[in-house]
Amino acid sequence: MSSSPNTHELPFISRFMGTRESVTKALEAIENSGRHYRDSLPMIASENIISPLVRKACNSDLHGRYAEGLPFKRYYQGCDDFDTIEDLGIISAKKVFNCTFANIQSTSGTNSNIGTLKALTKPGDTITAVSTADGGHISHARMGGVGVRGLNLITYPWDEDRMEPDIDAAAKLIRESEPSLALFGG
Repeated sequence: MSSSPNTHELPFISRFMGTRESVTKALEAIENSGRHYRDSLPMIASENIISPLVRKACNSDLHGRYAEGLPFKRYYQGCDDFDTIEDLGIISAKKVFNCTFANIQSTSGTNSNIGTLKALTKPGDTITAVSTADGGHISHARMGGVGVRGLNLITYPWDEDRMEPDIDAAAKLIRESEPSLALFGG
């Protein structure tokens, strides 16, 4: 990463964002964030460090375009490059998992978790999970998928010194509350 923002972008950007100083400050914050993730180990599951190849794909025009549907059966024209990339990913996934079908299209964690909650619980059931304040996934909160599903939520006791769930207290809580589902990750 460079130590200073790309100054050739400033006149164009500053027309929309305000002063040159505010644009420079925003670009410096972006640099600082990149430095932070380069020099640390993120422990939030959804904040993975991506490979240089994935970063290159994300920085291309591919990230902001629609490619709905399946390879070679898209809803929009002009998706040939998406078809090529996705088809290569499907071929690789089929080899890795020794299967005849693979879908590599992403699904959000929240959508996946809501699907899991619908499959494993019914409204009114009690579940246990890590609270969002302690690092639990947003879909495990009353304001997320748990609330949408109408579930009763009991969160695990937290060990402040170790910065993790209190395992013994959580085990006791699970035994006593007998939840329909005990969640431990995101």
